Amino acid sequence: AAPSPLPPPPPPTPSLCTLVASTRLWFRYVFCTVGDNADPELKEFLGSDPDLLDPEVFIYADSPNAMHSDTALKYYLPPPYTAESIEKFVKKHSAGKLKVHRKSSSVRDGWDKSAVKELASSQWEDFLKKDKHIIVEFYSPTCEHCKAFEPKFGQVAELFNMHFSKHVAVARIDGTKNEVPGIEVSRFPSVFVLENGWKSMPKEVGRSNFQKSSKKLARVLMRMLALKDPTEKEEKMKAARNMHREL
Repeated sequence: AAPSPLPPPPPPTPSLCTLVASTRLWFRYVFCTVGDNADPELKEFLGSDPDLLDPEVFIYADSPNAMHSDTALKYYLPPPYTAESIEKFVKKHSAGKLKVHRKSSSVRDGWDKSAVKELASSQWEDFLKKDKHIIVEFYSPTCEHCKAFEPKFGQVAELFNMHFSKHVAVARIDGTKNEVPGIEVSRFPSVFVLENGWKSMPKEVGRSNFQKSSKKLARVLMRMLALKDPTEKEEKMKAARNMHREL
């Protein structure tokens, strides 16, 4: 007897490009596929799971509430990747029902034990709700300038903790593993101040101030936060006493 014919092979799984083309999304969204062999720096930039072997898809798109935007927002598309799931994503995005994907490291043990609080981005919103002025440094663990700046920033934090603990909170965030809303970090180290936490727009501290002594840098930050320097009066009195001795 003639052998029974083999069943036809299953249809090939369409590529992401084919799926996107079928939904007519070209030029409206940027799709980034990250697999096991992707550049490690790209995976770190996107916030991809370093231990995951299966591909992940990230999508960049403008805010659904903005006609034009200079900063695209990043979203994570969970599997399975089909034309239907992409269409569903688009509908949710257009309705403003999608959560922006921001990478975050795990919360460190003892993160709040020193004058400089070591934050993960998952802690950021609660940290802002303290209703305090916020001073925050974004750094990279491999940045030599960041390593040199760390002791000085710690001294500044100790000074603020001594005189303004009820009004100011100081933190640092690993900018290679964390993203926070409302702050665009283009280089490391970067320092921002936020008056009254979430109630104000962040203001970046000029990098030329990083070369100053910790005391002078602290005074720059005090001026930015409209705080009176508690040591200024003491130093004036000391200078007056020294002048009196000389006379």
